Amino acid sequence: MTEDEWLSCSHPTLLFSTARKSGVADRKLILAGCAIYRSVLEVFVGVHWRRIIELVERWADGDVDDVVMSGATERYRAAVRCPQDYNEVTMASAVLHLTGTGEEFQPDEVVSCCGRAYARALAGSGAAWSPTRMDDHFYGVWPGACAAIRDVVGPLPLRRPPVDPYWLTSTVVALARTMYDSRDFTAMPILGDALEDANCNDAEVLSHCRGEGTHVRGCWVVDGLMGLG
Repeated sequence: MTEDEWLSCSHPTLLFSTARKSGVADRKLILAGCAIYRSVLEVFVGVHWRRIIELVERWADGDVDDVVMSGATERYRAAVRCPQDYNEVTMASAVLHLTGTGEEFQPDEVVSCCGRAYARALAGSGAAWSPTRMDDHFYGVWPGACAAIRDVVGPLPLRRPPVDPYWLTSTVVALARTMYDSRDFTAMPILGDALEDANCNDAEVLSHCRGEGTHVRGCWVVDGLMGLG
């Protein structure tokens, strides 16, 4: 896949496939999947959905061990085995695909699982829904998913601008850490200014900070500044 194709691709599973074949670290793929999962939580009011995805993010960063993660996903394995609720099954399956506990590690499956659950949840809201409108909501998850994957992976898999140690001022590092921990990336333009103050003149890095695109935990610029891969 060329860089132009990577930037214009509208199919998230193809982006995931390209990233995996290019050797992008599992941590990055998991965080992209978590961002996609979070994007549909507006229609899933159960607190446990937010708790489990927070745990998965911590596990991806090595702050939760495999034994704890496996134990935490037990209820989701049970949900898949007892499919009384379609949305519970699909969202639970997404968790299992993200963690590889009970399902094969397939972060791209999160797109399909979340898209189906999101469409069905909206269809159950009482409005008049048709299969075409449900498809609109299923595929409506795709643009945000593509944006999240590109934000996490970078301009192209394995072709990210190197971080100059001179950029890592106390201000730059503090901004990156605060945004990473809070998942609030509204300070990205300020980060761009701080980088420029630190003599960063990399157009790709600065434009990513100052652009209007999506930023999620695992953002390639923030990760790079924090020394995360």
